[in-house]
Order: sequence, then structure tokens, then C-alpha cells
Amino acid sequence: MANEFITKPEIIFIVYDEIIKNPYPFILNQIKTLYRNVYEEFIDFNLIDGKNMDQLLNLCILRRKKNIFYYLAKKDFNYKKALDDIFYKFNDMYIKSNPLIISSSIKVLLKQKFTEKIYIYTEKYDKRVHLDIQQQFQDMDKVNYVTGDFYNTIKKLGGITTFILKDILNISTILYLDKIQYTNILVGNFGFNFTLSETGLVIPRFNVDDIMADKIFKFATFNVYN
Repeated sequence: MANEFITKPEIIFIVYDEIIKNPYPFILNQIKTLYRNVYEEFIDFNLIDGKNMDQLLNLCILRRKKNIFYYLAKKDFNYKKALDDIFYKFNDMYIKSNPLIISSSIKVLLKQKFTEKIYIYTEKYDKRVHLDIQQQFQDMDKVNYVTGDFYNTIKKLGGITTFILKDILNISTILYLDKIQYTNILVGNFGFNFTLSETGLVIPRFNVDDIMADKIFKFATFNVYN
């Protein structure tokens, strides 16, 4: 059965946001330099002031809540609307965000004969993402930009051998759709993917050990940034 991991051509599914490029350091830098007056009532600027782009990236990776505004908030407000409002404000947001480790890996994979297809995913179509994918990887014969609800997107895509994910809870969808067998699953080491056990240990929010007894797949977490 182990040969199943070797003999299949590679069809790789990769989440774009925060795995290929992380837009949040750019957003936070814009907020603290251009929009401080708008956000100072809501955001704790002590958490981002004095930080360069690498330090802002590290903060974003370590955050314990997926919505960055929820994580930085000093009082309750409409976190989702606030993030949506600024997320689509900058046409150059992705172009000016530095590629992460996976970006270099994709360029290597595209040169390999065993790589049949790489699907790069965002939930909503974003022309900025599409342009960045084209500029970074160029080989659009092997690269497909796919969008839509995660469940329906995974349901319609066949033969995926490797999933590279931002959110560990997405594994439950892959399992439910019976698409986990003989795959490799890599999940970014984001703070929101982990929680504390009753004994105070840091543990994944989704326990893959419970399903490895019934399904054959490989699982690992990885650092998205050196």
C-alpha cells in the first residue's frame, strides 16, 4: 500500500493566502502609517508599532485567531466587516507582499515530470491573486487558479495527492468527502491551528491521530516562513 504514495502523478492543492503570500503585514503597515486615525479606537497599536515587515509577519503567523483584527482588538467591533473593507482597498497588496517558502517549492515542483497539476486556491476570486500567480509561476499549463466554497471545490477536483493548507480544520472536509486516503497533508504552523489541552499542552485543533488508524495518509505541519 505504501507504493500508492509513489506511483501516482502529483496533483497538488495549495491554499494561496498566507501559504504562498501573506497580505496581512502589508495591511498592518498601511494601517499604522496611513490609517492610524481610523483604527486607533479599535486596535492596540502597541502590538504593531515599531515592527518591521518581518516582525509583522511573525506576529501574523503566531496569532491565535484567524481574523487579525479580532486578535489585535482592544474593544469589540465588527471585525469581519472592518477586515473586508481594507482587504480589497489596495491593488498592489499581493505584488508588494514577499513570497513565502512554498512559493519557491512550487517553482521547483513545476519543473518535475511527476508534477501533473498544481491547484492554487482562494475562496473568492481575486484578480490580484490571479495576476500574482501568473507573474510568479508563468507555467499556467500546470497551474490552475481555483475558487469557491472549500467543500464544493474539493468535491469537484479529482486525484489530489497533496494538500497544503492554512486551516487545520479543513482536514475534516477532506475526510468527509473521502478524499484523504493515500494523500500527503501539510498544514501551516499558525497559532490559530493549535490550542491547549486540559493539562496545558499545546495540541492541534484537529486530532489526526484519531483517523490515522482507519485511513492511510501522511500528515505534517510546517513553518511558512524562515
